[in-house]
Amino acid sequence: MAEEEKTRDQPLESSRSKVELPLFLRKLTCMDNTLLTKEISDLKDQAQGWLDRGNCGALIFGEPRIGKTSGIYYIMNEIRKKYGEKMPLFYWSYDSHSSKGPSYDREVCMSIMRAMNLPSPNNRATIQDLKRLIINTMRDAGKETKYRNVILIVDEAQQLNDRDYVFLIDLYNTLHVDDISLITLLVGQPELKEIRNSFRNNRKDQIVGRFMNVDFRFTGIKNVQALACVLRELELKHDYGGELNDVHISEDFFPESVKKGRTIVDMAYDFWTAFEEVGREHGAVYTDVPMQYIMQALAEVIRVCSVQSTCSRENIVRGALPGIGFLKKVIIDIGYLSRGPT
Repeated sequence: MAEEEKTRDQPLESSRSKVELPLFLRKLTCMDNTLLTKEISDLKDQAQGWLDRGNCGALIFGEPRIGKTSGIYYIMNEIRKKYGEKMPLFYWSYDSHSSKGPSYDREVCMSIMRAMNLPSPNNRATIQDLKRLIINTMRDAGKETKYRNVILIVDEAQQLNDRDYVFLIDLYNTLHVDDISLITLLVGQPELKEIRNSFRNNRKDQIVGRFMNVDFRFTGIKNVQALACVLRELELKHDYGGELNDVHISEDFFPESVKKGRTIVDMAYDFWTAFEEVGREHGAVYTDVPMQYIMQALAEVIRVCSVQSTCSRENIVRGALPGIGFLKKVIIDIGYLSRGPT
């Protein structure tokens, strides 16, 4: 019995070289581990259509933790592949500014400059100096490409206020005089659509027409088939960068299941059922599952159940994929129920 307890608390040996577990779990759940889900594929097609048609402004909105920012990083790479590395593409993660006084405009300019990798100006630079630097940099970059476009992606855009839009309008108009098209993608939460409706009701067509004329609703994983596609992508992905360049999730972490011909893809039905049952049993019926929760749940399954785990848990076989009951516990443990209603 003592020998059995000792075996349960120690990691088992795998036939492959050992993957550093903490490092892999960090890579698995970080933002740059972007998988080509159906939503991201659809967003890529939409975004390329907007650029080809010359739509000057679009909304991309969805619930928190749904995978919007990862999707944006993916389409940024795809845009550069299609239109060339010289295509001016700036990603501005908007941060709400504490000051609403005279320093507010300066804070906004400094925030955009950081997004453009521009050097910090000296303290004597005026607001007009900063705006001129931003506009001139964008204009020069736009002239370097045959498309004469500049793409500005604003994340957390639901936080933009009237003063921010005044600045964006000024930027758009100034570039337009030089035949440079500013294409703005506003990324944020669902209230972005409500903000657009409010602008329309208040006849702020100068904002809607420039920055909000088309939209895309970003959702999470909607069914077991989509989840199976995600798990299949992970099963086929082996390079996570650096020393993690030969990872085989099923073989490295669940060899007991592999011996029986099962991989993480075969966990899709139980995984999806567990998410559905957790929501239903706690009175929260969701229409989708955000990617971040799926990746966090999978990381926890690997941490606790894998061949390398040192966790002591009952009702699990180390190195084997768990069942629905254990998956439900994992989903609760990662805080899935904190997402609130959709």
